Amino acid sequence: MRRRLFGNGHPAVAQSLNNLAMLYRRKGDLTQAEAMMREALGINRNRFGDVHPEVANQLFNLGNLATSRKDFKAAEDWFRQSLEVRRKVWPAEHPDVASAMYQLGSSLMRQGRFTEAEPLVLASFHYNQRTLGTGHTYTQATIKRMVEIYESIGQREKAAEFRALVKAPATAPMK
Repeated sequence: MRRRLFGNGHPAVAQSLNNLAMLYRRKGDLTQAEAMMREALGINRNRFGDVHPEVANQLFNLGNLATSRKDFKAAEDWFRQSLEVRRKVWPAEHPDVASAMYQLGSSLMRQGRFTEAEPLVLASFHYNQRTLGTGHTYTQATIKRMVEIYESIGQREKAAEFRALVKAPATAPMK
């Protein structure tokens, strides 16, 4: 419908393609999801250029899709591109920059590249801690990643420091 209304190169078409891609991803059709995401990326690049928040978000979505496929090298490439664009369009303290750093670091960790992942996940942790607090879900996720990184590279003391920040999951009161 949007193609007929706006034409193939309109951002509204890219948005619809991305929304459909997310639906296909949830249904497990990763091939169809990737095709739609790549088409949306092409539309956004043609419309806005390579340095635009919509392009960064589409690159990020492709990174998440590659992660779903367990193709961590491809995920690394997508997240690295997304981070590069996000750093150009947002200030360093923007949540999208922190999210891209975290996902890129996670991709590197899944490839066993813990030393490379450490500064990215650590920067994401510091951002989340400052803006969301230590108890927030995102901050807790970065804390757990830091424990994993430091344990993997043999820095047990640093791992213990981060482990001390892990909050026990909240439990519902008994009725």
